[in-house]
Amino acid sequence: LLGIALCLATRRLDHWAVLPGTLAAAAGVFYVLLWAFGGSMQEAVALGFLPEPARAPPSFPILAPADLALVDWGLVAGQAATFASLAVLTAIIMLMDVSGIELIGDADLDPDRELRVSGVTNAVNGLFGAHVGFQSAPETALAARIGARGRAMGLFYAAIMVAILVVGVESVAVIPSFVLAGLLIYLGLVFMITWGWTRRRDMPAQDLAVVLAILAAFALFGPLVGMGLGLVLAAALFVVSYAALGILKAEIDGADFDGVVVREVRQRAALAEVAGRIRIMQLQGFLFFGTADRLVRLVRARIAQGRGASDAARGWQGAAAREAAPALDYLI
Repeated sequence: LLGIALCLATRRLDHWAVLPGTLAAAAGVFYVLLWAFGGSMQEAVALGFLPEPARAPPSFPILAPADLALVDWGLVAGQAATFASLAVLTAIIMLMDVSGIELIGDADLDPDRELRVSGVTNAVNGLFGAHVGFQSAPETALAARIGARGRAMGLFYAAIMVAILVVGVESVAVIPSFVLAGLLIYLGLVFMITWGWTRRRDMPAQDLAVVLAILAAFALFGPLVGMGLGLVLAAALFVVSYAALGILKAEIDGADFDGVVVREVRQRAALAEVAGRIRIMQLQGFLFFGTADRLVRLVRARIAQGRGASDAARGWQGAAAREAAPALDYLI
């Protein structure tokens, strides 16, 4: 219910304070009702309204030099293949998130720069025991929803993480579970409504079908299957769409193109005699699969047209001209 309320509120009221204000109000109402009905924090935890507080001391510093003596380096080395797979998968997911961030922020990003930033960040994070991380489209969408588009949002986010490390994770237990769940549901609803409904008219039918198929795969089989299906469908759609593009950019004959080489008068006269028998095709894009076959068919059709025109000319001009009428002899 909170996720739906957030979605309706942010769609009707375009102000940065709507989202954090609604979340704060929901948490405030919860504690007012808890106090009004004489409930306790322990009862709220037992009923699932509050997360169970973690019994863990502050985690700062995260890693001490003495902890390295506890590492089983043989076990770490045995996971080399897993680390390589994780790096490749992380790069793929990161680039997908970067594409999403470009759409969310309506801005062009440099994928090479984003890869470098992610690589350096993970190298530094690994020294302090952190897990793999990279640019996040959902959290960027959340920041965009509340109007936070500057560096302050990132610094504020980092400050919260450091505070949790210093104070301890039990400080998070004061946030009602339904507030965090409502926020996640809200983000999911925003993505589904945006890409499954609002922008359906801006996308071709095949793109919309891919989006809906990915959404269904995520819901039924989980994120890995959803991402795998998305990559396969996107690649297939790219091949089909690219094959439909025209491969022929321009087509001229020898009479309209003298070339870039300066030739003697005798050579130019010889070329002029066969100008009508030369056809030049300027291609564009890449040749693969269907496009190569289309090019072969196009070349054969032009040759057949040249021969047909030559036969017609010889038939019209009479027997004396049949031997001299040229066919299409040169195709570049």
